[in-house]
Amino acid sequence: MIDSFGRDTSHLRDSKGEHPPEFATHCIAAVEELFGKAWLEGAEGQPGHRLQKLWERKDWLSTCELFGLGKCILLLTPKHNIWLNQTAKKIKSGVANAHGFITEILTCGSIRTNKGEVYPAPGNQKGFDFVVDFPSGFKYYISIKSQGMALHELTFHELGDRLKEAFAQRLEFLGVDGELYLQSTTHIDSDVFEYLIKFVGSVLKTPKTYTYRGCQLIFRKLPKSDKAYASCYRSHQVTISCPHHRNTLKNATSKLADAAKNMGLHLPCSDDYFRYLWIRVHSSTEVAVLEEAAKKMLDDDLRDYGFDGVFFIQPSVIRTESSSEINTYLSVAAAGLHQGYNRAIKEGRVSLITMDVPVGGLSLKPSELHITNGKITVPLPSNYYFYQKADMYFLMERDGDEMVGEWSSPASGIRHHIVYADGHKETLFPSPAVEVEETLII
Repeated sequence: MIDSFGRDTSHLRDSKGEHPPEFATHCIAAVEELFGKAWLEGAEGQPGHRLQKLWERKDWLSTCELFGLGKCILLLTPKHNIWLNQTAKKIKSGVANAHGFITEILTCGSIRTNKGEVYPAPGNQKGFDFVVDFPSGFKYYISIKSQGMALHELTFHELGDRLKEAFAQRLEFLGVDGELYLQSTTHIDSDVFEYLIKFVGSVLKTPKTYTYRGCQLIFRKLPKSDKAYASCYRSHQVTISCPHHRNTLKNATSKLADAAKNMGLHLPCSDDYFRYLWIRVHSSTEVAVLEEAAKKMLDDDLRDYGFDGVFFIQPSVIRTESSSEINTYLSVAAAGLHQGYNRAIKEGRVSLITMDVPVGGLSLKPSELHITNGKITVPLPSNYYFYQKADMYFLMERDGDEMVGEWSSPASGIRHHIVYADGHKETLFPSPAVEVEETLII
């Protein structure tokens, strides 16, 4: 059933019966009301804004994310409508910092405590973004940080897109459908990528394995399929894997230390409150390293690093045999020798923080990326970059008096398009699936 926003929200139906069937649509309407239809549709916005990109898409994942944001907006509106409108203005005013402010809305709408009240910090408050105030007078101060994809990984994916484009153009020249695998046991530097992009785009001809500076470049023709490939559109797949850049985790750990230091500058250690960092990290980040760094800081009794505990939040899209969903990994580390907090817990003057994720499931175990080749499935090491994109073009088949075809996306990044052939002319019906299943705001 398509709703008034042109979206299928059937996958967001409330199985517990707490909300009516149209609740998901009400949540998306709350996003439209807060940000304005004109801005969301780009009339007043800035090119490249992730919320506008999300609004334009109609796939299941964008609908999930908008639902989660709208759900938090509905929850916060009765008490925090002024703060919501102020935050929405900040989100709309720029691209660079928008995700951090969106994360504030999602976090404020997700935090739960049995005894305390969650309040956004006053305007221009430094050091923290929220306070959880308990009747006993004890407080939790929470500083929100959002760590996106690391710069080195962004470069890796941008170069991967250029390699894929060069490969597609070369296949058009060769008149074949193909797959390309690039793998290395060391990080692939930009200059190596640049050489391979030129090689693939103008030299590549024979399907075989090529080597260059420790890299293996494997070119194969696509195997025969149960469905016929189109001839006017060249089906192709590119897969790339290599270890992280040597500074990736060092930079992520440095960001953790900087966030903690900033909080400590405005909130010195005290028995009257507990200081939490709440850090949303990208799905490809190796959280275990951040957890280890945080634990070392928190276990250091001789120095105050500026925080007393940290929540790591890592949303990712996971696939089951029949469907996909957003899964959020939650990890918590806290100082064990905070006397004020320990007394407050013992005396029942505070309660623990819990999280009600805006959409999808919550897990205490990080999701794993598995690579499948036929019947063989192996997990990718957590310290590896991975790129996989494919555009496969299949001809529609005759079924009685009708021509039929089916869009599909067997894995993130792999899209099956359908093509109608009428004599010498082929008409493309592109897949509606998002190119890569990756959250933009959640």
